[in-house]
Amino acid sequence: MTASTASAHPHGWVDYTVRVLFDSQGRVSALQQRWKLDPMYSLTLMEEMKQDGGAGQQQQQLDALGSQIVKNIGKQHYLSHVYRNGKELELGQVTEYTALLSGQRVEFMFVLPLATPQKPGGDRLSWKIYDPTYFIEFLYDNEIDQPLTMSGAPEGCTTHIVHFKPDPKLVAKAAAIDVTGQAPDGMGKLFADTGKLKCPAD
Repeated sequence: MTASTASAHPHGWVDYTVRVLFDSQGRVSALQQRWKLDPMYSLTLMEEMKQDGGAGQQQQQLDALGSQIVKNIGKQHYLSHVYRNGKELELGQVTEYTALLSGQRVEFMFVLPLATPQKPGGDRLSWKIYDPTYFIEFLYDNEIDQPLTMSGAPEGCTTHIVHFKPDPKLVAKAAAIDVTGQAPDGMGKLFADTGKLKCPAD
């Protein structure tokens, strides 16, 4: 993925949602994510698609875009990090995904499986979604009531979002990086919200 040009970090943003998916045994099996690309970058992509072909080819172009996004983010851990008791878990490969137009914005939706399904008991599982270089900022979508949901969850499970509290010095540091600059790897994690799952103890 790339992003629109701006004067300082971040250069673009993604509004996203997460749905925690459970398998038939009540284990967490995947995170279903929806990313809404910022309007400027969406416009750039749509203009490129118009130049490459007519409206009849639009869905084919969106399919190709989805495939390219999966390929790119797959090299970066899908920009997603899932933890159990603070220890990062291995992820599986994304095979279910789609790209579409929603109004004036491009949306990318995909299912990110865990390499090994996890029993959810207790306050064990959490995740962060971010671009390590903070070129793109990831924000839970505040235009919908519930940007964090569950599907197939055992009774008593709940989710909540812990929003990051930006250090003014860190914000100033990010703002000082111009469009041609490179943010230190790992800066994006410092600006990332944390999603959390809590279920009754096993």
